[in-house]
Amino acid sequence: MSERIMVSALVLAGSFWVTACIDDTEATEDVHGDVAAEPEALVGNHVGDLAEASDPDIGLVQGTINAPSNIDLVETAVSNPPATGAISGTFSVTDTAQNIGTAASGASVTKYFLSPDQLKNSGDTALTGSRSVAALAAGATSSGTVTVTIPAMAAGNYFVLACADGNASVSETDEGNNCKSSTTTIAIGGRDLIESFVRNPPATAVVGGTFQVRDSTQNIGTVGAPSTTTKYYLSADGLQAFESSFLASRVNVALVPNQIDSGTANATIPAGIAAGSYFLLACADRGPGIGPTSQVIETNENNNCSASATKVAISASDLTETNVTLAGTVQAGQPISVTETVANATSVAAGASKTRFYLSADAVKSSNDGIMWSCVGSGSVPQRSVPAIAANGSSTGTTALESCVVDSTGFHPVAPGTYFMIACADQTGAVGESNEKNNCAASGSFTVTP
Repeated sequence: MSERIMVSALVLAGSFWVTACIDDTEATEDVHGDVAAEPEALVGNHVGDLAEASDPDIGLVQGTINAPSNIDLVETAVSNPPATGAISGTFSVTDTAQNIGTAASGASVTKYFLSPDQLKNSGDTALTGSRSVAALAAGATSSGTVTVTIPAMAAGNYFVLACADGNASVSETDEGNNCKSSTTTIAIGGRDLIESFVRNPPATAVVGGTFQVRDSTQNIGTVGAPSTTTKYYLSADGLQAFESSFLASRVNVALVPNQIDSGTANATIPAGIAAGSYFLLACADRGPGIGPTSQVIETNENNNCSASATKVAISASDLTETNVTLAGTVQAGQPISVTETVANATSVAAGASKTRFYLSADAVKSSNDGIMWSCVGSGSVPQRSVPAIAANGSSTGTTALESCVVDSTGFHPVAPGTYFMIACADQTGAVGESNEKNNCAASGSFTVTP
């Protein structure tokens, strides 16, 4: 008869004799009448075989069992870092990994960290760069040098940790001894760009108007910063900057620590900004274009913007179409005469603009509508030139449209049928308005006859 038993994973490597007792489920009396204690069961995750002794009445069996072999990867040496370093900078780390266990390990990866102390914990910062370690026989070592990159992180003094089996791909008898610390620290510095001054905007301005902005960009970090871009925005709360409120930008010179670069730019208030009061927001390190793309890695990415102390009151004109009418009977192939009125119902004068016309199956402007087109030669877009309109003023005009249209099917004459004519003011976007979505109005339905 044979039995299989479980052996504790804590048993060290080696060979052992095992003694087992029969009747291990209840207490028994010995030859003297005393009650014998129950034997303790062996627990663990390794299995051995036992052969029962020749005399089962004695209640003992003997056999041999091999305890599990163990693997234990550690770092026995790690080089000291340079005295100073910068975010996005690099330096070399040399380390030695060793398998101090009694069984061969599989391949593993050594990883590197910056730590404010000499102990590995979740708050440590991983360096970019790692070292592949081949399978190690018991007692074998592996040494190598890796170039690591410092990521965005807080400035300060840090030890370098080298940690064997950084991906935890090898099962070890001790998972808590993989790391070794350098004996000296590296002082991490970095760039940190702020706006130390923002000049107040004018008290009032209009959409489409311009004014000059001025600011001072400063590098309060410990490492020089390359040339970057400062951008200006209108902000209702002095904290948030949106692309729709972008005004202007300027390029700064490269800045050594504590250096300041001051400059000006001409800001244009974009169309579509709602009338209201706004702070002027200047934001360092914003990159080219309109969006807030960072150009350099900084120790603090949340302190780039500063707002003016006072606000600018923005006002704007608003052009709408009214009273769109057609004169007489419309016959296919004949000109279509359209009369409409552009109104500016605001206290701000509007500049000159262009009104264009669209043929629609309903009274709502959409991408399915065709734009009225000239029927002669290569064709052109017929439109009405609307002069500048004073505050609360209007302009009425009549335009003769040829009976051709360009729509999703291409260029063609207007076919007989029932339509609406839609007139849309400021179709070239020449006038900055507080509302860019209310420029169009439709006539009543009309019929084009054969």
